[in-house]
Amino acid sequence: MKEFYKKKFIYAECGGMMILGDSIEDENGSSHNMAGILPFKAKKGSLSIGYRNIKGEKDSIIIKKNQHIKGHEFHYWQIENKFKDKYSSSLFSSPWKIKSWGTTYKKEGWSNDNLHASWIHLHLPSNKEALKNMLNNHQKRNSN
Repeated sequence: MKEFYKKKFIYAECGGMMILGDSIEDENGSSHNMAGILPFKAKKGSLSIGYRNIKGEKDSIIIKKNQHIKGHEFHYWQIENKFKDKYSSSLFSSPWKIKSWGTTYKKEGWSNDNLHASWIHLHLPSNKEALKNMLNNHQKRNSN
C-alpha cells in the first residue's frame, strides 16, 4: 500500500481509513499492524452514528474551502493520534469540519494531494461539484 500511495491517489472511507493507520487493537487487546500511512492507532470505542453536515476547511480533492456536502458516519472505533491536533501532522491535515444535530463543527478526516481518508460516507448528490473535483484531480494526476 505504501508503494501504491507514492504513485496513486487513495480515497478511503471508514474501515478503509483504519487500514491506512499504524495499527488496530482488537477486542482482546492485541495490536495488528496496518499500512502505516496515517499516524494513528484504532481501537474499539463507542458507537458514532448519524448524518453529518460537512464544511470544507481547505481546498481539497473533494471539496473547496467553505463548500458544503453531506454524509453519514457509522462505526464503533476511535483513533488515537500522537499529535496534539488529532487530524493534523506534518504530512496531512483535515479537509473539513463536521457537525450533527446539536453539536458544533469539529475537524475530521485526513488529506493531502495524494490521499483522502475519513469516517464519513459521502452523499455525493448533496454537492455536485465534489464528484467533478474528484474526477478533475484524478485526471491531473494520471496525465503526468
